Amino acid sequence: EGSEDSTIDFPVRVNAIPVKYLSKEEEDVLYHYGNTCEPIPVYSVDEQPLDGPSTLTNTLRCPVQYISKVPPSLVSDNFCFICDGDEVSVDDILTECQWWKQTSSSTRFYSSDNLTTFHQVNLLTCRGETRGAYRARVRGGAIAKVSLDKVFRVSRFFSSWRTCPGFHRIVSTINPITEEGEMCYQFKKRIFIQYFWRSEKPHDRALVSKEYLDFRINTTEHRNSLMPPSTSTVSRSSYPWTSPQATRDSLGNVSSGSFGTRSHAAQKFHTIAKSLKIARSFGRRQSTAALPSPMDSS
Repeated sequence: EGSEDSTIDFPVRVNAIPVKYLSKEEEDVLYHYGNTCEPIPVYSVDEQPLDGPSTLTNTLRCPVQYISKVPPSLVSDNFCFICDGDEVSVDDILTECQWWKQTSSSTRFYSSDNLTTFHQVNLLTCRGETRGAYRARVRGGAIAKVSLDKVFRVSRFFSSWRTCPGFHRIVSTINPITEEGEMCYQFKKRIFIQYFWRSEKPHDRALVSKEYLDFRINTTEHRNSLMPPSTSTVSRSSYPWTSPQATRDSLGNVSSGSFGTRSHAAQKFHTIAKSLKIARSFGRRQSTAALPSPMDSS
């Protein structure tokens, strides 16, 4: 990506190589637990930002078991997620403005004949309708027309954490531009979300987790304070693992406690933080070595 479209300073290495696939013996899915305590599959662990074509390639080649139907939250690691755009609203992800500061965005179009190598294309429009697509001109080469059914729109939104500018997030939406393309590739929209640290000071990750948890605890307390006593049992729906006698955290530990108290909410979210810390020691797969991308200027 060009420097005008990114939150990070260039030149910088980007990972232009698709995530390598693991053998069946290594195929252990790493799950991330967000504020809903619902397991969200982690697609990959990348320390370098993926460029547009690599994001598109990984999205199209993603096995179905890694496509999430809920958006990730409480993320403080170098994780990538792929969400079903029919189930997850990108607006809900982008409106986390209390933490993230959006700095720029870009929309580009790509096409491919083999779903492995993608080329940027330019659209020809007339009176608001797309009439054709052409490969970006290469020096000394002719303009090549491209079938619209093979064209994908890739919109990217770049942001950084407000109090830790070294923590970045790139939200990319990928969709075929025609109905025929949607039928061919069997999806209307997918959302690729990458979290990565470009620079990190001591305790930065702890600060990010603390700000997440403080917000969630305050939200839980506010919701419980507005709930009348006669409907206090409804609050149990927020804790699906609870029973009348005891509560069970996301790690399976059972402890007694009352519902709707500050200590209970604090225990829940500190348990999530603990599970996040444990998850970091179980990186299920790593991308191949990052190389300079020949499409960094695209």
